[in-house]
Amino acid sequence: MEEKTISIPSIKPIKVLGLVISPTGYLGKFMVKKFKESGYYVRALVRNIKKLETEGKFLEPAVNKFVDDIFVGEITKPRTLIGLMDGIDIVFSSIGKTHQNDKLTFMDVDYRGNKNLLDLAVSEGIEKFIYIAMLKDRRFRDLDVVKAKEKFVDELERSGLNYIVIRPNGFFSDMAEFFKMAKGGYIFLIGNGEKKINPISADDLADFCLKNINRNRAELTVGGKYIYSYNEISRIAFSVLGKKERIIHIPRFLVKPTIPIVKVFSENIGLFLEFLYTVLTNDIITEEKFGNNNLEEFFIKLNEKLKY
Repeated sequence: MEEKTISIPSIKPIKVLGLVISPTGYLGKFMVKKFKESGYYVRALVRNIKKLETEGKFLEPAVNKFVDDIFVGEITKPRTLIGLMDGIDIVFSSIGKTHQNDKLTFMDVDYRGNKNLLDLAVSEGIEKFIYIAMLKDRRFRDLDVVKAKEKFVDELERSGLNYIVIRPNGFFSDMAEFFKMAKGGYIFLIGNGEKKINPISADDLADFCLKNINRNRAELTVGGKYIYSYNEISRIAFSVLGKKERIIHIPRFLVKPTIPIVKVFSENIGLFLEFLYTVLTNDIITEEKFGNNNLEEFFIKLNEKLKY
């Protein structure tokens, strides 16, 4: 495909935005679409090209028509990344471990995988590295996923590259787990369900990233416009499905002691349970609230998608 120079307002003309890392993930698909629609030339790093052609399970668009340049490789295998950043100006990475049943750890993916990208970016003199981290909060600092991501953020800040670290507090895709449980007839919550969160949709977060792309050496925390308790999220899910509300509250004192026991049999599942416990038993509300999407509409669209 013929390369072209595109003039972007407030940014010097660039030939390639760079790779969108994880362009087949929840946020990655929206980032590809939004960047392309905003006039950027987009390169995507993928393991499976076919996934660019399909919609995601959380309403993400197919993005094959928005990608100018496809590079096949794996972030945990540096030799497959040779040539990845040739001609790149900006790197966007939202990569992180999402599957609990594989052998890779958070350190393997969230830290070392991103570190492989950062090393390459430094060697190529990339202009800016945009990274999607997690909410920075002392309540979460002992979680393995947070340790891995923060270790990478430390590396990024010391790298000498210009960077933007964006810290969403939770995604609509995470809230889809409540919808999934509701379809099964029951929603199980740890604690009384009154802790609150303002999750953000990937669509809105992609807009937030573009809005702030001219920031330099910045760290931005953001959530969605609307605040919900976990009981409210559960009720919305049942209402959209037209099902009777069946919310089971599991006392915190019953869950916490089981976490180390679960880790003995499956470290990944134990780590996920630990993360779930921490999230459901704390308020996670950001000062900056961005976007207009709401969970009820998300669940309605999700329900329509699952009917077919």
